[in-house]
Formats: sequence, structure tokens, C-alpha cells
Amino acid sequence: MSVVEVTVNGRSYQLACDDGEEGHLLNLAAYFDGRVSELAGSVGQVGEARLMLMAGLMIADDLSGVVDRVDPAEKHVNDDKSQVVTDSNEIEAICCDLDDLTSRVDRLAERLETA
Repeated sequence: MSVVEVTVNGRSYQLACDDGEEGHLLNLAAYFDGRVSELAGSVGQVGEARLMLMAGLMIADDLSGVVDRVDPAEKHVNDDKSQVVTDSNEIEAICCDLDDLTSRVDRLAERLETA
């Protein structure tokens, strides 16, 4: 078990994680801190709990958009395992969404590293 120190909204937190998961946890914290910073910049410091809640809801909204696109494709595959999703437009859209989210996480991590 490892302990990683992360910073969100200028406050440091020590979090435990499995060995080897340190980098992943740091990236997640950097992404979350980026969303919190984005919110704080637009709405100001409205209280830490509210800011964290709002950032969590924004991330949940991002995730739900991807899940809404992935779930129909997954259901299609699960309904008939012998069929493969062949709609290249649907696959392309899902890949673009995932690429966009990955890029956003990477940009936020870069911003954190240079801060």
C-alpha cells in the first residue's frame, strides 16, 4: 500500500492506493483539481464543499455523455454476441469522445505539472 499526496484547490491530501497505482491517482487528482480550478475561476470560492460537489457533478456529466454513447453499443453486442458493431460512424463518435476526454485529462495534467 502506497500513500500519495495530492493537491486540490490549494489543499494537500494524503491518499492511500495500491502499489503501482500512484501515477494513475495523481492523474485523476490533477484532472479533478483542474475542474475545481475551472469552477473557482468562473463562480469564485463558494465554499469548499460546494466547489467539490459542483466539480464532481461536472465530471459526472462528462462521464454520462460517454456512457450514453457506449451503453447502446454494448447493449447491441450483448443482445446478439454473434454480431459485431459495424456502424463505423458510431464507433468513430465513441472513439472521438474518448480521445477528447483523454486530451482534456492530459492538458490538465500538463497544467498541473507546470504550476
